[in-house]
Amino acid sequence: MSNGDGGPLPIVLENFSTDPETPNAGKNVTLYFSFKNETNSDITCQEIAIDLNPGDTPENLCTDQAVQDSIITPSHPGSWDFKHAFDKNKNVHYLSLTPHNSRHPVLGPGDSLNVKVTVKVSDKLRSDDLTTTIITVTEHIGDARPSQNIPLAKCPAGTVFDSFRADPPDKVLVRQGEHLQLSWSCDPIGFDKGATPGKPYYTLTIDYDQLAGPMDITDLNDDGAGAYTGPGESHSLTLSHTTLFILTLTLWDKTHQQKRTHTLTTLVTVQPTDVDLDNLSIDYTASILTDPHLITTTGNHTATTDGLLLCTVRGEHSGIVVKVTGPGEQEVDYAINTSTADPYNDPTQFTGRRMVLPIARDSNVSISSPESDGTYRAAWYPLGTGTLAKQ
Repeated sequence: MSNGDGGPLPIVLENFSTDPETPNAGKNVTLYFSFKNETNSDITCQEIAIDLNPGDTPENLCTDQAVQDSIITPSHPGSWDFKHAFDKNKNVHYLSLTPHNSRHPVLGPGDSLNVKVTVKVSDKLRSDDLTTTIITVTEHIGDARPSQNIPLAKCPAGTVFDSFRADPPDKVLVRQGEHLQLSWSCDPIGFDKGATPGKPYYTLTIDYDQLAGPMDITDLNDDGAGAYTGPGESHSLTLSHTTLFILTLTLWDKTHQQKRTHTLTTLVTVQPTDVDLDNLSIDYTASILTDPHLITTTGNHTATTDGLLLCTVRGEHSGIVVKVTGPGEQEVDYAINTSTADPYNDPTQFTGRRMVLPIARDSNVSISSPESDGTYRAAWYPLGTGTLAKQ
């Protein structure tokens, strides 16, 4: 963040926001300031002055009396005084942040200073255009007086831009692929919807990672509220992963040049769920083909998830038999051996040194090695989060 002269501020105004997003004339607004020392050295600051631009014109945020009545709530790393002060040169009140003892460093590298100010917005507005005001932050560090101006749009009483969320609100947690609707409240009084020649107007856009860029959804906003169910004519919004949505209200003046933006965000979480791919069923988070689990014992086993069973044999007279009983199915026997011919003439019997069997979850699997001259090896590759457990 830089000051009006283009140089860096020693103590950076890292973040500034308001509640509500659109300050209403005649109503209270809460201003949030977050300052941070982003240098590698301690900073001794005699004062941080916040000028709320009091006065009696539409361009003033509030009256001088409102500054005196404002409520300051600090959150800080050291000992600071927060008070209402008076500027003799401007003949107005402002907010003063000063350390108890400025002879010692008050902000170390990376330290932050957070301040919350609640003040009543003046009820004066320009009737023919976008009304803006300026808040000025000045730092007194030694002989330096760097300052920064923060533009802020004032809106008529009753202006609303909030409540951006999944609809209904309990949809903040959805299942994969579940249809979703987002809703909001947006009533920028005094601004027409969409570009309007010769009049102040507003536009509304939405953005999230499934779009190539922000999408104009101004036409979806009616009677002070709107809803979004997805792009295109199908209006189908489904999520495969937790997604951040950004809703931006842009206020344009009648010249179509100057603009002020307000942004709301909401997060929709996709809960871990089953993934169904034909006959494949995976519970919760799927770990596809991770490190195999070696099956070191013969006998009966239970598949606690879907998976692949890889069996190999070695030796001139080696073999292995796997009997699989799927849920609600008859037992099927599979076998491999190292003979040169297939003595069984059966499609479930294989001549060779390996076979791979897909195993459904909850199947019973029996492994035996009737050929004793060689050795065998069996490995379980889960397609979910379960094992081939010995019974």
